[in-house]
Amino acid sequence: MNNAYREEVSGRRGRPHKSIDRTLDGIWWVLCTGAMWNQLPGRFGKHNSVWRSFRRWSESGMWSWILERISNRYRDFSVAVMLDA
Repeated sequence: MNNAYREEVSGRRGRPHKSIDRTLDGIWWVLCTGAMWNQLPGRFGKHNSVWRSFRRWSESGMWSWILERISNRYRDFSVAVMLDA
């Protein structure tokens, strides 16, 4: 995550993730499988840490920020994104 996002959305700064890819993979795994957070396989990290990242990013508006940037960049494409949780 770059500093521009942090300042634009919340102004918060903190310790960066050791592996943001692993955290995102864990979030996608839960969202795609419909499993509960405590069923997250260990290869994605501690389930509580992954859940806290997801919750914090949801509350900060990060997901809206990402979808807005994607839609602005790819206006020529008609894409529907749906997350069901």
